[in-house]
Amino acid sequence: MGLLQPRITDPEHSDQDPTRWIPRLKKRTAEEPSRVFHVGETCLVTTRVLFDLTGGWAGGFWYAHEGIELAWRIWDTGTYVWYAGDMRIAHPVVDPRRHEEFYRLNARNRVWLARRNLPAPFSFIYPTTWMLIECLRMRDKPNAVKQYLAGWKAGWKGSPWYKEPRAKLRWITLLRMTLSGRPPII
Repeated sequence: MGLLQPRITDPEHSDQDPTRWIPRLKKRTAEEPSRVFHVGETCLVTTRVLFDLTGGWAGGFWYAHEGIELAWRIWDTGTYVWYAGDMRIAHPVVDPRRHEEFYRLNARNRVWLARRNLPAPFSFIYPTTWMLIECLRMRDKPNAVKQYLAGWKAGWKGSPWYKEPRAKLRWITLLRMTLSGRPPII
């Protein structure tokens, strides 16, 4: 194990864990521990050596997807990320859409995440798949779709590198992620 994320709970309503804080596809039970491929940036445990080996936090994102990049980079070290659903920490629940730029930054950073970390063709497939999913989810919110598409385009036009480019994830890492249930296409 290279990184651990405990279950994040609402301190006011500990029986109502926000599902967006469960970092896996199967969100039915928050208590179930498992290997995961993204984390919330709230409370994480790793060694300093491993954190530095990953390159640390993704600079320039400002909002969203830093936890996905860190988790992917941890996997790339040959270790894995563990969600400890049986270990709780408290964090106040906040609305993730607390600013107007939510949809735009979410899309831009998804593209940047792919461009920074995934080799072709995954660097195109991953953000495009997410763009289609998000636009379908928001089809009754035309302004949100417009913002998301603007962010998606901005992600392709702008530079995703804060300082200098990092090496892409290794092919063996993509294979390990796929065999563990999370191919980098969604």
